[in-house]
Amino acid sequence: MSIILAAFSGGMLRIVSIAPALLEPAEIYLRIVGGTCFLNALIPIFSSYLRVFGYTKHSLIGTVVGNVFNIILNSVFLFVFNWGVMGVAVATVISRVVNLIIVAGMGGCPYKSKAES
Repeated sequence: MSIILAAFSGGMLRIVSIAPALLEPAEIYLRIVGGTCFLNALIPIFSSYLRVFGYTKHSLIGTVVGNVFNIILNSVFLFVFNWGVMGVAVATVISRVVNLIIVAGMGGCPYKSKAES
């Protein structure tokens, strides 16, 4: 799906009749964010793994930290570097990577089951 979104983003946007003035920025965003949509599949897998074993706070921490990164990086890339839509897309991808690293890292740590505690 990531490859399809990255490769055919312009065609997909034309199919849904996006306004011509928005086509270029939307295509930039969809190529970057859509090309990494596999992260959207991995994050819930690791988050669910944590929640199943009773570590709901750990999953929440990953999500909150990722969202805070997104807010901060959006501001930096938009207002400091003036990257526009590309900056917002890059900030989104970076925040998803951070979220994935956190939940995968916490899921990989040897936890004792809460039932054993």
